Amino acid sequence: MRLGINIPNSLYKRMEPIKQRVNISQICRDAVEKWVNAYECSMEKAKQDGMEEIADELKQVWKPYEVDWEAIGREDAHIWAQKAKPEHFEIFAHNLKVGRGHGRTPGIWMAPIPPDTPFYGERQAEHKEWFIQQFELDLDSNPYLIAQEGYELGWTSYLIAILNLANEGTDAEKKRQYTNKEVITMGKGSGKGGNPNWPSRTGNPSGGGRGNNPPSKK
Repeated sequence: MRLGINIPNSLYKRMEPIKQRVNISQICRDAVEKWVNAYECSMEKAKQDGMEEIADELKQVWKPYEVDWEAIGREDAHIWAQKAKPEHFEIFAHNLKVGRGHGRTPGIWMAPIPPDTPFYGERQAEHKEWFIQQFELDLDSNPYLIAQEGYELGWTSYLIAILNLANEGTDAEKKRQYTNKEVITMGKGSGKGGNPNWPSRTGNPSGGGRGNNPPSKK
């Protein structure tokens, strides 16, 4: 297996006089093997000394501060749904439609917030330690943007699910009414029982009513 290493330019220049005389790769392999052997001996000794207990304590101290922002968003959307009035859902549904037409991503801004309803700003303040940890792990990321996107995804998808549950019953009722209307319309055709192909009294077994192909006279 090939493995590359990085060395400073100053060291590389110092290697110039010897790199044609000695095997640099072998020197690196020997150095790595020396460290691996030392580590394996230390690990064995640490286990013999019962260091697992101290390691377990450190695990608890260093346990990552995990926050599921989508789950928090769904939880707050559940509270919103319990406090919201029908007109609040109507406003949300309308803004969803308008936002879709303009290519806007669904968000909390699409719905009015009833009194005493938790929102993202409050949740952000509750998890300050998470943001500090995220900055320590990756200075180039924006944990505030990540958290808000996750929260709004959980929040809006939960309310959209409620709207779809409500539409399921409405759509089924519309389909039933349409089916009944179609049956009634078909029942208004000519002939007995609304069947246009029912034999007519003119003697034409193929139906069609008066004046359609009467029997020929012999």
